[in-house]
Amino acid sequence: MKRKSIIGISLLITVLMVGSGFSPKDIERRKGGDRVHRNTGVHWMEKLDLTQEQQEQVKVQRMAFYKAVLDEENQLRELRAKQQTILTGDAVNKSKLYDCLTEMNQLQVDIQKERMSHHQDIRKILTENQRIVFDVYHHQGKKYGKPGKGEIHRGREKGWPGNRENTHFSKKSPHHKGAHHNRLCESDQFSTEQKEELKASRLELMKKALPLKNRLNELRASMQSELSLESVNMKKVEKLIAQQGEIRLALAKQKADHQLAVHSVLTPEQRVLFNKKKMHGCQKPAW
Repeated sequence: MKRKSIIGISLLITVLMVGSGFSPKDIERRKGGDRVHRNTGVHWMEKLDLTQEQQEQVKVQRMAFYKAVLDEENQLRELRAKQQTILTGDAVNKSKLYDCLTEMNQLQVDIQKERMSHHQDIRKILTENQRIVFDVYHHQGKKYGKPGKGEIHRGREKGWPGNRENTHFSKKSPHHKGAHHNRLCESDQFSTEQKEELKASRLELMKKALPLKNRLNELRASMQSELSLESVNMKKVEKLIAQQGEIRLALAKQKADHQLAVHSVLTPEQRVLFNKKKMHGCQKPAW
């Protein structure tokens, strides 16, 4: 009787999974059992059903891409450290800060061009049907023209289908974009006047950034469309990347200006804690 009950429950679970469109493997993957596949992009490679020869060709192309952008990646890390040093100084040199942001942006543009060239090299290896699958998953998995803090990989291999750039956290997460600012404004360590100034500064930043972000999304969509064509105009793609770079630089300068505005509101002691918090990312409040 007990055996029949177990079999019955197993059949019911199977029926529910089939009815919902999920296979047992899908359910396991949702539980995190296939996390390695999701993070490395292997799952999407399997979807392409590559031949052994194609797999070898892809491996060669990926290694060539990593080698091509390695120096730029190292320079980016150095510049980010330099940017942090400038921002956490007693007197911030705005000119040096802007120069640093400009150098970083140019490196990101160069890396993005390399990535899109790599993307086309991969597509040349694929059959027509494989290219369709590649483009669909690549578009769903990441946004073009949106470099993260680690361009080659950060637990994932970028530039390959299924590699979501998790640089933006869920709005429900305590670590999502803007959560750090919200904690600042809600902290008991600030006076009412300081809280109002911080909120006003944040709203001003959002207001200035909105049209730029909208334009950036338009450029990304244009590039996605171009990259999906059978014959891609790489000169047009590089132009779109450069235009996105200009907007990202403007956004970076706006963000830097906002951070300096926040600094001007805080006392010296509060600035020390604020800078320490920024250096360690969105962890528990230091207040």
